[in-house]
Amino acid sequence: MRNIKLFFKALWLTLKGEKPPELPHQDLRDWIQAGVPIAQKTLEILNTTNEITVKVDGRNQSATVIVKGIVYHLTQEYPYLLKHLTEHSALTIHATNMNDQYALQRLLESSEMVPNTPLKKHLDELKKYLDQMPSSPKTD
Repeated sequence: MRNIKLFFKALWLTLKGEKPPELPHQDLRDWIQAGVPIAQKTLEILNTTNEITVKVDGRNQSATVIVKGIVYHLTQEYPYLLKHLTEHSALTIHATNMNDQYALQRLLESSEMVPNTPLKKHLDELKKYLDQMPSSPKTD
């Protein structure tokens, strides 16, 4: 029954020449969607290379765990936070992204990181993507 109501509401908006309202934090939604393939490709390449371990916040973490965390945030956690909006959802996403940026930077600075490899190239691309997050959390 709900789908039928939504259909007629969409039809009514279309007939009136209106668009449905934009979802809150559309800039974040677009950014998240663009990052999923970048992170997943990086993870695929990591699975074909020797494991690199770095110390992040006093704990040893493997490159695979760091990138899997980023993939999880982009595919599961961020969409969940945007679907179940609270006043702190955008701020939580920004804070988590900062943690991911830090861990990835530590990985890129590792002495085990070999320059000019496909892995380094993809990690740099992932870092650049994380750095381009929409600037500030907006409270919608």
